[in-house]
Amino acid sequence: MTEAGDFFLLRQQGAAEGQRQESGIHVFTWRVWPWMSWLLPVLFVGHGFFGGGGWETLFLLLISPILVPAAGLLGSLPRFVLRRAGSTAVPAPITWVLFVHWWSWIVASMSMRGATDAAPTPSMMQGLAGGQLSSGYSDTLFIGGLVVVLVSWVAIVVLALARGRLRQSRRWTVIAWVAAFAAPLLIAGLVVGGCALSQQQADAAGETHAHATALPLEEQTARLEQRYEASQRMLAEVRALIAKDGWRVDAKEIDDLHGCTDTLWDCYRFQLGFRAEPTGDFDLEESMPALRDLGWRVSRDAGAVGIVRLRGEGPHGEVLSISQHTDDGAVEVSLYTGFWWDEAHDGAASAISIDGLVDDDRFAADEWPSLAD
Repeated sequence: MTEAGDFFLLRQQGAAEGQRQESGIHVFTWRVWPWMSWLLPVLFVGHGFFGGGGWETLFLLLISPILVPAAGLLGSLPRFVLRRAGSTAVPAPITWVLFVHWWSWIVASMSMRGATDAAPTPSMMQGLAGGQLSSGYSDTLFIGGLVVVLVSWVAIVVLALARGRLRQSRRWTVIAWVAAFAAPLLIAGLVVGGCALSQQQADAAGETHAHATALPLEEQTARLEQRYEASQRMLAEVRALIAKDGWRVDAKEIDDLHGCTDTLWDCYRFQLGFRAEPTGDFDLEESMPALRDLGWRVSRDAGAVGIVRLRGEGPHGEVLSISQHTDDGAVEVSLYTGFWWDEAHDGAASAISIDGLVDDDRFAADEWPSLAD
């Protein structure tokens, strides 16, 4: 009678232990597993409908009849293995890996930027961060999310196949709860940290966004005028190597940009251009040593038929382009400056413009159009 009682007590204890192992978070995870295996790939494909969509969304939609079923079936494969082995709940050592896997899907979906003909569109995560998260950081989160998705899936498969060797303990349940709630907090922390790092991006003057936009508008405007004059002097040195006079303005723009560099903050840069027809036998390629003496890193650039083109890079992000037409010898020079931060929505670049010109205006090499308020 005593032995029978002990046997019955052991069975009750084993059943209770098994019920504890197959209760709570492990049972919940087991039940939502099929839904997550299919819904998360759908979110990945359709992320562009929630923001940041571009050509990549169209591409993902086109391959979605293959991508979504493949991802859904692969995501459900470990559960199928466990179910064939008689499981009715996720083994405790696997539960926390599943949460990491699922949250990584979300990170990859929200940090994917859109591809367009002009420029990449911001990701959902950049939009939620108010444009303060850099594109480079968002791309890092996207790649990292995809890597964790793959690695965690492999780990889940291996653990499912090794189910019989897994040790069930309450410690795994605690880890599962931590993973369920700590993962989104970790993601939020990464976003906040990314915004802080993005704030440290410097413009062509070496200033951070916060410092540059804290200046009064009058001082920002004065700085714009000084930078315009300095940029024109830089280009005038190049023009003087080609022709002393007869320069016609070919481009005169202040680009007031939104989404400058890696962030969505406003900034501006100058696009300056001139055209002249040099007298005598001017050879553009022979001017490369003189351009290097001026501090430009010059190289031969691919040009169209009948055009010789040089490209130069300056010390602060400036890009110089010089083209010579072989038929008439005309030379076009253009300069794209680096960027400078501008106060959002009411910046200095919107308060000033380049003076109006007529087609007959000609300038000497050391002259250029002035700015007008």
